Order: sequence, then structure tokens, then C-alpha cells
Amino acid sequence: MGNSEHSKNMHIVRKKWRALNPGADEYGIGIEHMARAVLKSERTAVAENASRKALVAVAAGSKHIPRTAKRTGARRGSPPKDKFYASWEWKRARYEALAIHGHRCQCCGWQPGDTAHGHLVVDHVKPRRKFPELELDVGNLQVLCNDCNMGKGSAFSDDFREVDNWLRAIGSE
Repeated sequence: MGNSEHSKNMHIVRKKWRALNPGADEYGIGIEHMARAVLKSERTAVAENASRKALVAVAAGSKHIPRTAKRTGARRGSPPKDKFYASWEWKRARYEALAIHGHRCQCCGWQPGDTAHGHLVVDHVKPRRKFPELELDVGNLQVLCNDCNMGKGSAFSDDFREVDNWLRAIGSE
């Protein structure tokens, strides 16, 4: 689909949207939003991850729908790329690690409520790709905040559970 065809489709979608919303100001409303509104009014189902060009083409009634209908970027709330993290076995191991180590980062001490942003993750001390046999071993899991986990990555095998034990010992004195 060339740019001129896409431009024509966008024009058609805007025209249909204006017919649905007479007198409404279209300033600041994206073409994707308009296309979804048109599709909803026509009771046409389109995949949530359809590309903008595909949405516009379908809403315009084009005979040529681009094949680039999927977006590659992961979004919060979308299912994990790796089925392992969606498995019940992982969820059970994760819960056990949180029960054992508590809801506090074992590296920096952050806990939910300290700041408005951030979240805890259960991290593999020894990375899964190098040690797949330890992926469900609770002894290989530690609780980190997202920032510490991203900093550690899978390149390092830093074990912050010892730091956590040391911090607890200092705090109890």
C-alpha cells in the first residue's frame, strides 16, 4: 500500500468519523482513535494489535489491507513473550520466594509505598538461559525492585540475599 492510498484511506476515515460525530472538534484526536470508533460503529472486529495502517485501511473499506498488522513492542498487561512466566509452576515458585524473602528489594531495600513508581520482581540469581535446571528452584530466587533487576540483568549472578540478611542484622541492633 503506497502513501497516497494510505492518505486516501485516512481522508475516508476522517469523513466517516465526522459523520458519526457531527459538530465535534477533531483537533487532537488521532487517526487510530477515529478508525477504531468507525470500526466500532460498523461492528467490525479488528485485532487489538493491528497496525495503524491496517486499522485505517479496514475502517476505510479498502480492498488492500497491509500485512503489517502486528506491532512488535510489548505493552504492560500483555502476556509475557516467554510462556514460562505465565506457568503455574513459576507463579508458585515466585509466591514462595516472596513469602520467604518478603516484599522488599534485597539489594536497595525499596518496598512498595516508598515511592509512587516501581514494582518488585522475583529474579533468578543464576540466569535461566545458563542454568535452566534452576529455573524453579526457590534457592535460586531473590526479590529485587525493577530498577535493581534491570541494572543486574542476566549478565551477572549477583546474590543480594546476603546483603539483605546483613541489613536485617544491622536494623535489629
